[in-house]
Formats: sequence, C-alpha cells, structure tokens
Amino acid sequence: MKVNQKLLLLELIRGCAAIIVFLSHLIPKLGVAPELRNLFNYGTEAVAVFFVLSGYVMSYSFQRKPRTRRSFLVSRLIRIYPAYFLALTMSLILLWDDEVYSSHILLNYLMLGSLDQGVVRLPINNLALWSITYEMMFYYLFSLCIAKGEISLLRAGIWTSVAFIFLILMRGVEIDFDLIRLVSQSLAFSLTWLIGFWAHQMESSFMKIPFTAKAGLFFSLFAISRLPFTEIISPTKFALIALVSAPVFCGGWDSENKSNSKVKTLLWFCFLVGINSVIFIYSEATRTNSIVYFALPLVVMMFFAVSGINHRRSQEILRNFEKLILHMGRISFVLYVMHMPIMHVFLGLFGETLFSLIGMSVTIFALIILVEYIVQPRISLLLRQKFSRKVQ
Repeated sequence: MKVNQKLLLLELIRGCAAIIVFLSHLIPKLGVAPELRNLFNYGTEAVAVFFVLSGYVMSYSFQRKPRTRRSFLVSRLIRIYPAYFLALTMSLILLWDDEVYSSHILLNYLMLGSLDQGVVRLPINNLALWSITYEMMFYYLFSLCIAKGEISLLRAGIWTSVAFIFLILMRGVEIDFDLIRLVSQSLAFSLTWLIGFWAHQMESSFMKIPFTAKAGLFFSLFAISRLPFTEIISPTKFALIALVSAPVFCGGWDSENKSNSKVKTLLWFCFLVGINSVIFIYSEATRTNSIVYFALPLVVMMFFAVSGINHRRSQEILRNFEKLILHMGRISFVLYVMHMPIMHVFLGLFGETLFSLIGMSVTIFALIILVEYIVQPRISLLLRQKFSRKVQ
C-alpha cells in the first residue's frame, strides 16, 4: 500500500517533536553542562508544532473523510482518552500527594487539569499533560464549525477573529477566575491550531513558496522562542512558531516551478535575513546563541538550495525510512503522555546512572508498544462498537 506523500513528513515531524519533548525533560535532570541543556531546551516549541500540526491534519483528514460533529468528537476522544487515562492513573499512583491531588482528581480525569494557568493542578511528575486540556478545547471549538458534515469556513473565520482578540487581551489582562482563564487561554492558544487549519485550507498559496524557503522558515522557530515577549508557555510564542512552521506542512510534493524558483529563493533568502536580523537584535539569548539562531535558518536554506533537495527529492529520501517514520508518528502521543512518570521513578530510585537510563528507556519503549499496539486498538474497537450500537 502506497503511503500518501504528505503523510511521511507529517509523521516525521510529529515523531521528532515527541522525542524533543522527552529530551527537554530528561537532559536537565542529568546534570549536564548548561550549553548541552540549551540544545534540547525546546520542549514547549515542540508542543507548539504539535498544535499547528493538529490543526493542519484535522482540516486535511476532514476533507478526505467528512463526518458529523458527533462522530468527529467521538473519534477524537477514542484516540486520545485511553492513553491519557492510563498515563494520568500511572502518574497519580507513582507519586501520590493528598494535599495536592485529592481535590483535583476529577478535574484531571475530565482533562481539565490546566484550569490553573500555572498547570499546578496536574501531577507534578507529568506536567506534559498540560497541553491535552487545550487540545481537547480546540476539538470542541472545531466541532462547532461543523455543519451538515462539512466545515463552515464562516464559523472558522469568526473563531479565528475571536482567537486573535483573546491573544491580544491575554497579554495585558490578568484573570483570577480559573474557568474564565481556561476559556480565555484556550481561545488564545487556539490561534496556533487555526494557523495550521488555514494553512491547509489555503494550501495552493503555500505551494508557491520554494521548498528551501519553507525549510529556512521552519528553523526560524528556534530564534523566535528566545524573543523577550515569548514566555515559556505563551500563546504569542506559539502563534509565531505556527506562522513559520505551517508552510512546511503544505503541498507541492510533485513538482516546483523551475522557471522562477531561483528568483523566489533569492527573495525568500533576503526576507529571512530581514526577519532574523530583527530577532537577533531583540533576542534575550546570549550574543553567541543569537548568532547561531540568526545563521541557522540561512544555512539550512542555502544547504537545500545547493544540494538540490526539493519536495520530490525529500520524499524519495523519506521513503527509504518509511516504516520507521510511520511508527515514530504512531507512538508519538503515547510517548508524550507517558514518559515523565517513568523518568521520575528511575531517576528517583537509581539516580543519574547508566542503569537508570537503560532501564528507563527499555521501560518506556515496552510501555509504548503495549499501549499503542495492544491496549489502544482493543479499547478503541470496544468503544467504537459501543457507540455504533447506541446510534443504531
């Protein structure tokens, strides 16, 4: 069976993002040099990529297979909740604290653990779950844009306008009430998701961007994350990352307009020099790191231009690792929600030892295989049968 051309790149990005989140949590606990820790300190940036990728994939999959509002929400819950439930239960069992968790268990199981902006309601050994609350809120909001089995672009447009307004408001307004804060934060963060959604809806426009420029734009996210107004978990930071990463997901896989690709590449190179100069000036990173951030997108763009790697060639390269990439994408969610409690257990019991790292890696890998390839399919089948009987 031939894999869709877009799928491989999307799955590769999804898998790499999950690995980056894992490393961003692991490396700081190993007592390594700060310089090495900084190389892997991009966990929240990877989550931002998850958000924008989710919006793109939802539009893409809905276009291929339209569905009702109910079937969409059911399919999302079946895919997310079993692994989330297991991860949360494991987290609570492995590190129980009556004072912290007893009054928040129900909220966590309802995927409302991020009611508080500081995500302190979540199990301290699995703070990665903070994003699941927002991800589900995106799906609930998206379901409101479904009318008679089709996406209402008018409703999506209204949602986008509201999300942008809340993105601006959240930068200057402090909200004390948890529920209002959750809704406000969800709307502000949803702009990242929506950028991915609109990237697919307007894919023909993004196809005109040369592949080299897309690659350069994508690597600009490392520098954007070090701007002074982009806090560690900030809707503004996530939206900016979405703007530079979304074009990479878009098509143009079969061919490129060779008649003007060199001109376009030069213009995009100048554009990247401009925006990265601004980032360099205002970056809060050290001057040495800022130079790296400034140069990285340009070096990546020149590499792809000189090597002649375009959409078609990139797909040929990815197909050599097709099975590995598909497995990486498939296990990404389970890796994301389950790695932290296992990591805490092994580091707590055995410290920063080789045995701890090996045991942790083997346990996480075994757990991922068990959940994703054995438990999840059986639970999904059971739930789908149950929901289908209710419909009948």
